[in-house]
Amino acid sequence: MQDPGQLQIELESFPDEVRPMQAASAEAPFSSPEYIFEVKWDGLRCVLFRDPNGEVRLQDRGLSDLTAAVPEVVKAAKRVPPGSVIDGELVATDNDGRPDYPRLRQRLAAGARLKDEIPTAYLAFDALYLEGKPLLRQPVIRRRARLAKAVEAGGHIFVPAHIEEDGVELFEACLERGLEGVMAKHRQSPYVTGQRSPFWLKVKAVKSDDFVVIGYTGDKSGDAPLAAADHDASGPLAEARARREHSLLRVVARRDAALSDLQRPSPRGPSRRSGAPPPPRGHLRTRATRVGGL
Repeated sequence: MQDPGQLQIELESFPDEVRPMQAASAEAPFSSPEYIFEVKWDGLRCVLFRDPNGEVRLQDRGLSDLTAAVPEVVKAAKRVPPGSVIDGELVATDNDGRPDYPRLRQRLAAGARLKDEIPTAYLAFDALYLEGKPLLRQPVIRRRARLAKAVEAGGHIFVPAHIEEDGVELFEACLERGLEGVMAKHRQSPYVTGQRSPFWLKVKAVKSDDFVVIGYTGDKSGDAPLAAADHDASGPLAEARARREHSLLRVVARRDAALSDLQRPSPRGPSRRSGAPPPPRGHLRTRATRVGGL
């Protein structure tokens, strides 16, 4: 493990701001007894502060203040002990209860006036301070245990459970339910503010299938949403349109409007910094390629 002396974290006073710890990317889901596994929620990363006087603030990873936009979360955060700093994800859900990022952006753009039409929730997954005591150098497995005991879930704040060892099973469940993916965290990892750490790995749940390219929408100048089709049970082609904001396929139009050069970006591997744990050699599966919102 990394020498705690290298963390260079000031622990003397309650912080006014915190840049959250970031994860490296993993190529494939895996299982390992050295890791815990959590759902990767499709929302906005936020740090929740409840200062020693009981005042609540929410900041996103860019340090923008979101407190006024989400009064329902601020009210629910009274369940967090004073003197606490919590890391988590702000989400809004669709009609099926899945996190819906465009819906969240709509809510944040409108602010508190849409709190009844598009309610938000805060999903807490780490504790940096609890009751004035810094926890950053403690291992994540201990921080999570203390978080679960300290925060009474309910209303608009929740503490989702993690699972031990079997990351592949969780990944397959996320894939089945249309969730964003899985976070793998080394059980002994400290919290390193503002850095991307190889002790945390993210694996996005992505799907693949075979489609017939039937065209594209847009002009001749560059990227455009792909129009594809699939055979249904009775045989005819059923059109399926890959959404611009989610598609990993790019269709590039030449000046004669012909399609050319379909490309897929390669999955990124985890960062290998000095002192980082080696990639787990457990159960690995090849990552698929997502084709938009099909």
